[in-house]
Amino acid sequence: MKAYFFIITPVNYLSALQASRDTRFSFSEKKLIVLSDYHRSLTQFNSIVNPEEWDSVTYPWLDMDRRNKSKILLMLYNMKKRFIFRNIFKEIKADDYIFWGNMNHKFFQKIPSRNESIYLLDDGFSTINILQRLEKAETKRNLHLYTLFTLKSNEVSILNHQFELVKPEFQVIDLEKKVFFIGQPLVFNKIVSEQYYVQSIDSIFQFYEKNGFDCFYLPHRSTTRNYIPANWKVIDLNFPLEYCTEKGEINPGIFVTFYSTGVYNLGKYLSLANNQTIFWELDKNEINSNFINQINTIYSYLKQNGWLIKSLNSVNNENIDVRHNESEEC
Repeated sequence: MKAYFFIITPVNYLSALQASRDTRFSFSEKKLIVLSDYHRSLTQFNSIVNPEEWDSVTYPWLDMDRRNKSKILLMLYNMKKRFIFRNIFKEIKADDYIFWGNMNHKFFQKIPSRNESIYLLDDGFSTINILQRLEKAETKRNLHLYTLFTLKSNEVSILNHQFELVKPEFQVIDLEKKVFFIGQPLVFNKIVSEQYYVQSIDSIFQFYEKNGFDCFYLPHRSTTRNYIPANWKVIDLNFPLEYCTEKGEINPGIFVTFYSTGVYNLGKYLSLANNQTIFWELDKNEINSNFINQINTIYSYLKQNGWLIKSLNSVNNENIDVRHNESEEC
């Protein structure tokens, strides 16, 4: 019995690695298939994927970088992708495991219905909304969730984990008085306006700077930089946020965001203190109405599970509660 891990974004990889080591599964061979043609994602994959962890690692779309391609070439690339994908699935037997990184991916529906062991890996907070979709679906496939999130369902099989098989041995000696804002493609996806996005982060930076913190902005790999103010201190990572301390790029401080999964994952991965991972809640009146329900679901989940949420509407009245220069396990 083999296991096939199809991952699309770098955020899928830690979950795939965790599942590959999970003794609740039993397979004789594990194959990693990276379904990405996006150069920034491929750069991150290259920095984190260890081929020795897998029986095989393939990048079937490596030569199909979609930048600056004509419509005709993109059409040919899509035909080639479908051909490659069909050939991959010809070798998968009915009793093999399939781990899939993004249910919204266009090739997800191509998975043969004969396979009973299909596990959806986390692809950020979309896992929460995907569970709701699965519960409402009239026709349910043999789908299971393999997730870091604390979720329960009477309709969908859920197998939980806490990154316990991939966590690094990590000890915080000194917490630096630094704030790292983890950016998201909210402007690119037209979730909020460019003006509101920049002004909100500026307000958060001013709040921390007045309290003696040095502030940095970490942009999402998919965003453009044309609206980032020149006075922001920008850190570009060539790997997912979860690896930032292991790679020696960032020493632990406070990680803040609007609702980036990277901050949630990092908190779990490094067992960070509650007051080191902070979510600043967007003003509902500034959110594109097409996304309001999804974002409300995320904030509700965070609140219900004890994560620290602060309001942008009261940024000047917020207090900071962070321990520094203490020896603690992190």
